[in-house]
Amino acid sequence: MRKSKLILIDGITGSGKSTTGRFLAEQLKANNIAHRLYEEEEPGHPLNYTAADIEELGPEEVENFIIAMPPLWQRFVHSALDSDEVFIIESYIFQDTIRILFQNNVARERIFAFAHRQLEIIRPMNPVLIWLWTRDVNQSIRRIWATRGEQWKQWFIRVDTATPYALANHLQGEEGAITLWEHYQDLTKELFDSYDIARLAVEVSPEAWERNQEEIIRFLGLSEI
Repeated sequence: MRKSKLILIDGITGSGKSTTGRFLAEQLKANNIAHRLYEEEEPGHPLNYTAADIEELGPEEVENFIIAMPPLWQRFVHSALDSDEVFIIESYIFQDTIRILFQNNVARERIFAFAHRQLEIIRPMNPVLIWLWTRDVNQSIRRIWATRGEQWKQWFIRVDTATPYALANHLQGEEGAITLWEHYQDLTKELFDSYDIARLAVEVSPEAWERNQEEIIRFLGLSEI
């Protein structure tokens, strides 16, 4: 396996982050590699930032978030470097950090500065990044709406179109929510391209899961089980 203590997985909602994380945990176990998977909503997650409504932070809360996240990463890295485990973390390099700043309409240069500060903090772990992207965000979001049901869909649209970014850009209804996620994926692609760590962009679709698994295994240098 690649010499890394941290495997990062990210992508938009419904891209398969959790499924990929669990798959990798199974592969590491089968390869007799000590590991720890942190799923996004796991209780006691070392990177969890608590706020009443993190999608819509006030200006002071945004500043608190920007200040609070780096120490969470630092504490995690300090602890992880003393462990013999490889850590798998989904959603926290982009979804639960960058997306929060993006949806709260933080200036682009501040988002990039924040993102690269995160990267420097985790660099001692020699991280690798697996970024799951879709060619058709509209189709992907509508697919996850169909899977999770009408009530969840309406909640999703209501929350996303109430964010400062959506309000500033007059994004409303279904199309507005989808446009927000298209813009967010574009931003994360720019960040992904700017990172100087080992990284893999995986185009996801329901039909390509087996091929994507093989691509990820090759990238990580694992023996396929």
